[in-house]
Amino acid sequence: RCYNCRGVGHFARDCTVRPRRRDVAYLQTRLLIAQKEDAGIQLQVEEYDLMAAAADLDEIEEVNAN
Repeated sequence: RCYNCRGVGHFARDCTVRPRRRDVAYLQTRLLIAQKEDAGIQLQVEEYDLMAAAADLDEIEEVNAN
């Protein structure tokens, strides 16, 4: 199972799917979340889900870089 595209039949090192580029909306949402955390504001469930997904993506990119 591929960790890049979640596809079956190949591994991440053999993945032909291009990595997703992070769009402006994604980066703005990440900035807002970071600002809320710094200010100590309670985050919404959706924001926690986005943080978890982003952390997973960052971890995958780090593994692929090595």
